[in-house]
Amino acid sequence: MKKALLSSFILISGITASFGQRLVLLEHFTQASCGPCAVQNPALNALLDNNLTKVVAIKYQTSWPGTDPMNAANPTEVASRVTYYNVTGVPNSVLDGNFYNGSPGGVTQTKINSRNSVAPGVITRVSYFVKDNTAPLNDSMVVSATVKATTQVPAGYILQIAAIEREIEFATAPGTNGEKKFESVMKKMLPGASGTTLPAIAAGDSVTYTYKFSLVRSNGTDVYYNLGQASAVAFVQNNTTKEVLGAAYDEPRPWLAVARAESQKPVRMKAGNDLAFDFVATSKTTVDQKIKAKATITGLPAGWSASIISDGITYAETDSIPLPANSSKNIQLVVSGPNDAVLNKKVAIKVEMNSYNILPGVKNTLNFTAVTPSNILFLDIAGTAAARFTSAFTAASQPYCALTAEESGNLDSESLNPSTVKKIYYTTGASYSGTLTADKAAVFTNYLNAGGNLFIMGQDIGYEVNGVGDLDALEFYNTILGAEYVGDGSTTAVSVTTVADDLILAPPLTSSITLPASSTSYPDQLAVSGNAAAVAFLNYSTDNVAGIYNEGANWKTVYIGFRMEAISAAAYRNALVARTNGWFDNTLTGTEMKEQLAAYAPAFPNPAKSKLFVPVSGGSGNIVLQNISGKVIREVRLNGSQSSIESLSLDGIPAGIYFLQTTSNGTRMPVQKIVVE
Repeated sequence: MKKALLSSFILISGITASFGQRLVLLEHFTQASCGPCAVQNPALNALLDNNLTKVVAIKYQTSWPGTDPMNAANPTEVASRVTYYNVTGVPNSVLDGNFYNGSPGGVTQTKINSRNSVAPGVITRVSYFVKDNTAPLNDSMVVSATVKATTQVPAGYILQIAAIEREIEFATAPGTNGEKKFESVMKKMLPGASGTTLPAIAAGDSVTYTYKFSLVRSNGTDVYYNLGQASAVAFVQNNTTKEVLGAAYDEPRPWLAVARAESQKPVRMKAGNDLAFDFVATSKTTVDQKIKAKATITGLPAGWSASIISDGITYAETDSIPLPANSSKNIQLVVSGPNDAVLNKKVAIKVEMNSYNILPGVKNTLNFTAVTPSNILFLDIAGTAAARFTSAFTAASQPYCALTAEESGNLDSESLNPSTVKKIYYTTGASYSGTLTADKAAVFTNYLNAGGNLFIMGQDIGYEVNGVGDLDALEFYNTILGAEYVGDGSTTAVSVTTVADDLILAPPLTSSITLPASSTSYPDQLAVSGNAAAVAFLNYSTDNVAGIYNEGANWKTVYIGFRMEAISAAAYRNALVARTNGWFDNTLTGTEMKEQLAAYAPAFPNPAKSKLFVPVSGGSGNIVLQNISGKVIREVRLNGSQSSIESLSLDGIPAGIYFLQTTSNGTRMPVQKIVVE
């Protein structure tokens, strides 16, 4: 992707106040999923807007407490500034390095005036421009900084340059706190987060530094959402005291702002043809633009086509769409998909839009996802359990379609309905932010009321829902999932067993599921709510409930308060998916489910010393224990007269790794690895 060649020239001169007043630097640490940030940022932004001649800001989007795509684009340099100032929570504001460090509420007009009246240690001046708007475009931004001294400047001061994006506005909140608009976001530190160490500079002398960076990241994404909002901030800092001696900033060039598009519904699922995606192209320029939009479809199946429609006109790729100055235009991408018989297909559609009469090399790329009717829709917002679920779907012969975390966050009730999605398996892993928001609860509620089925699993869903205090999400948690949150689990809640005589998972497992005892394992401790239809089917060693299923007039839910990543036994993961899927589909009776459970229950204990207990479901068969070379070490023949648990002696067997294969009642169980101590 081609970009305009930009050059920023920063003049940093003087040590005395004769060159002008100080421009105060505010460095602000915030995050798109931080609730307090959304509460406090508006007041801070209003204060900054009222002091444009006194303050320049750099906003660092941190990696915590939740999701933030702006941090994900450059986490390392943000983390460096977080460490530099020892920032332990957000939101946090730093004024001129060491003048103030704390809550943004502590940044007052009085503090700004006080610092602004101090004679600056250095004075910075910044400017940048498009080198040649008619020449072949380049893909780099070049920044030059000159430091000039009128009095002696000691060695060791640090020149910092931050490439920022003055204004970013998303169509939908990129995190969980509802914020859509972000200002002065740091995109790149030049040459890096450590800056440039200045030498001693004699009075009247100057030094110049020039840096270049690509406007396209190594993964192909743009550094700037809107190149027309590109700018730079420069400041000189004493690394020992952290005092900022002076700073400067230059407004983005309005004539550089090209048309920008934001998608409204980037993910759609619908039976049949004509999936419609809406987006808006916006121009903030003073010049009329002509935009072109090209849709490219990748992936299977064949036979998909797409068209661009605006103002009732269908445009070809070579056609130009008029976009007047300072205006917005609604554009629709209409995709003709396969017939209803094609299931579980995800197709990626990329729309590239450019303004060919202003900066044709600057392309705005939008990504859309179209999904055909899906037997199982798998949503993994944590991205850590995909393989454990998908392998279980495959083992159960259940076709599925998996969406990424970003895609799953853009689903709506219009797309999610039982005519397009039969069952949803939703997992949040160890995430504790954005697991079950009011928006998600509303989408899931509409889906279930229309006759859907939902499996939801994660260790901090209850923790977040009850901590945030979102009444809509809490209502869904209590009445639909049928759960009450008891408390945050700990490393003491390390085992899980099934509840005897429940309708789905009885009889109880003869061995427990062992959860990882680690600093990241905090399973939700649950209880069944007052909803009479809800049933507990899993318990922790603490006696609190670990899993609950619930049933309404035309819907079913299964909720588990720990991570699928905690279940190491593939056989149990597979059985869990198979049984819940069968219950959703009404294809398994309670008796059949009990037989499946008994069949898939793993041998225990594991590791073992003197004896190994092997669950069997009756009938003929055998139990075979082999070493890693395939040699049979123990074999027990089954004739149907055994109890539900067969004892296997390990006397005389050397310590090591072995493999257990059980055939019971005509069913061959998955091979289980056994450790003999």
